[in-house]
Amino acid sequence: MSPITQLCYQCSMKILFSLVLFCGSFAFAAPNPSPSDYNVNVHVIESKTRFYLGAKDLGYLRQRIVGVIAGYKSELEAPVRGGVLALGDYKARLTERQGNGYDIFRSYTFLLPDGKTRDFDLTGILQ
Repeated sequence: MSPITQLCYQCSMKILFSLVLFCGSFAFAAPNPSPSDYNVNVHVIESKTRFYLGAKDLGYLRQRIVGVIAGYKSELEAPVRGGVLALGDYKARLTERQGNGYDIFRSYTFLLPDGKTRDFDLTGILQ
């Protein structure tokens, strides 16, 4: 193979590799959430950060909110992301529902005003 042919081959391989990387990045990008998928109304009335003491004296922070969902006061928790969630109305979707008839296991994904999402786990139902 002549040096010019070899150089052309190397350049074309670099271009092909760059194209594959560029196009592949779109395949793994998270799709923008559709607001129509978020059909649960949540009115957040309390928001705070709680510190829990874990094993071996290692503690961790959780964000705890109280909101009204379907007429019930509900307590939800999520990992802390710096700050607390502002009080107000949010759209959410039920992302997990399993149970045995007497226990409730639920997670909600909140759609935030900037289009990002945040997951909260149901930790209590208050009357």
